[in-house]
Amino acid sequence: MGVWRRLYAPPWTWASDAKGSDAAGVIGGREEAPLLVVGLPVLGVYGAATWLFARGPASGGQDASDRSAKALRATQAAAALHLGYLIGLATLGEIASYAASWSAVAFGVAVAALALSRGRLASLARWLVPTAAVLHGIGMVLPASRVLALDELGGSLWLPVHLALVWAALSGFVAEFCVTVVEQIVRRRLKAKKLAGLGAFPALDALARVRVQALGFGVVTLALGVAAGGMWASDSLPHGAWLADPKVGFTLAVWAWYATAFFAHRRHDGNAPRPLVWSGVGFAALLFLFVGLDFVVSGFHAYGG
Repeated sequence: MGVWRRLYAPPWTWASDAKGSDAAGVIGGREEAPLLVVGLPVLGVYGAATWLFARGPASGGQDASDRSAKALRATQAAAALHLGYLIGLATLGEIASYAASWSAVAFGVAVAALALSRGRLASLARWLVPTAAVLHGIGMVLPASRVLALDELGGSLWLPVHLALVWAALSGFVAEFCVTVVEQIVRRRLKAKKLAGLGAFPALDALARVRVQALGFGVVTLALGVAAGGMWASDSLPHGAWLADPKVGFTLAVWAWYATAFFAHRRHDGNAPRPLVWSGVGFAALLFLFVGLDFVVSGFHAYGG
């Protein structure tokens, strides 16, 4: 095992790998739950940023502003490290693993936090950065199972396009859910006339605008991601065979739900009734799509190893 690969594998798997008990190209053994050592600094910096964001509003004044600025710089550092980590996984051929998918979505959420780091919208990073840390942490302890279709279909130029677009869409939907939760917190505090500390939150119209933008981003990128996956499958499978995959049908159903929500919000200028219901149902469906479906039914998207 090379030094670079050892950095990605937990030490307790080095001996077994040296004996050849693991398949070539697998990080630390697919039978193990890999503790990806290179990912630990990423998680640590995300944790530091989370702590700084949590401390900022409590202290108030210039000290709070300084902590928020430090938290944003820590988030930038974490995102840069995270990008290098994902590039390393791609170099080792493990970017399409189940564990890497969680980490890639976490990176997208961190990028969303940085994209919103202006004015009062920067306070949304208090919710997005911890979410990115949790997703990345989950990815570090999950088994590095690969999608079975990769062994059957082989590589394609459409594969990285498909993965990048789907991960971007998932990141957008996760960010939309976080923004919706923050919006509901602000609404309930206003309704209860609990005004203390509300100055740290964005205005309701700004939250609604960001929520709809994140929703639209997810809808567009998921549609493009499904199309790219279809192009990849059409090059390697009998005509229309990929449509029989249960995950494809469920993904299209999730896309239809989010697309309906997007147009409903657009029609009402971001104030469609019960936004938390729209977002919560979609988010629950995403979790089932990403966590449960691959292990319940068989198909080209099922994970093996």
